[in-house]
Amino acid sequence: MDVETPVLHDPRVVLAPLDVSDSAALLAAAGDPETFRWFTAPPTPWSADGMRRYCESLLGAPTIRAYTVRLRASGAVVGSTTYCDIRPEHRGVEIGWTWYAPAHRGTIVNPACKRLLLGHAFEGGLFGEPAIRVCLKTDARNERSRRAILRLGATFEGVLRSHLVMPDGHRRDSAMYSITEAEWPAIRQDLDARLAAV
Repeated sequence: MDVETPVLHDPRVVLAPLDVSDSAALLAAAGDPETFRWFTAPPTPWSADGMRRYCESLLGAPTIRAYTVRLRASGAVVGSTTYCDIRPEHRGVEIGWTWYAPAHRGTIVNPACKRLLLGHAFEGGLFGEPAIRVCLKTDARNERSRRAILRLGATFEGVLRSHLVMPDGHRRDSAMYSITEAEWPAIRQDLDARLAAV
C-alpha cells in the first residue's frame, strides 16, 4: 500500500511517524489505563513492554499509519493518532486510535492534529490525489469523543450495533461520522478560524 505519511506540523503540534522507541514516553504521557478505556485493543499489560507491543501492533498493521503527537514548543510527547482503514483504491481513510495525555484533552491539541491529518488527506498528500471521504468512529458511549467529532464538523451517519467486542466482552455499538471531499473547504475554514482564535 503506497501512501505518504511524512512528518506533519503546525505552530502547536508535530505528528511524527510512530516509532517503537516512543513507547516509554507514550506510557508516561498516557498516565493511566483509563486513557484507553474505549479502545478495542489497549496496551496490555499496562507496562513499558505492553506499550511497546501496542506500538508494534500498530506498526505491523497494513492499513494503519500511526503517529506520535508532540508539542512543537517543548517536544513533549502528548499522545498518538493514526490513519487507519486506509483504502487507496477508494481514496478513503479513517482517523482513529487517537488518545491524548489527560492534561491535553479538550485543548487545542486535538483540533490542531485533526487539521493536519484532514488537510494531508484532502489536499492530496496521502494518496497523491485528494481523499474522497474521511471517516471517524467511536464507542457510542464515549460522549466526549462524540462531541469532539461533531465540533470538527463531521456528519453523524448512524450507529453500527454490536459492531465490536471490547476486552471485557461488552458488545460495542460504534457511532459513525464522516467528512467528504466536498465538505472539506468549509470545515477547513472553520478549523483555521478556531485555531487562529487561540
